[in-house]
Amino acid sequence: MKKGLEARLVSAANKQFQGLERENKSQTGAYQEHYKLDDEATVCLLLRDNQAIACGAFRLMDEERAELLRLYVKPEHRKKGHAKQILDALELQAMFQGCTNMVLAVGKNAKEARNLYQSLEYRDVRAWAPFAGDGKIICLSKELV
Repeated sequence: MKKGLEARLVSAANKQFQGLERENKSQTGAYQEHYKLDDEATVCLLLRDNQAIACGAFRLMDEERAELLRLYVKPEHRKKGHAKQILDALELQAMFQGCTNMVLAVGKNAKEARNLYQSLEYRDVRAWAPFAGDGKIICLSKELV
């Protein structure tokens, strides 16, 4: 972890997480209902000087898979490795919960996000509901070891 940064697991009701949620406009539209988080979700905040600068979350899909949701870094903090830090923390937590794969859905036009995930060993997989048949969404998976 870089100096001055702290990764913290919190609930989806955390006020700093909810503040980042309001900034992150990507969780709207046709899949808004699918992306709702409940108390079972695992949420990670990245803090600098006690201010939330990035977040991510996952929920269990089944006994083996966790679905990554809500990966977001404030624009002024991007390109500094913070998304990878959040992903590393969430992947480790998913492994602690017994998961062997992390999966996610990303917009086909979100090239920067896709490049990040692919650089971190996420690979294309067949889409699952509700994304199956939607040509605008690509589903990715990574084996957690």
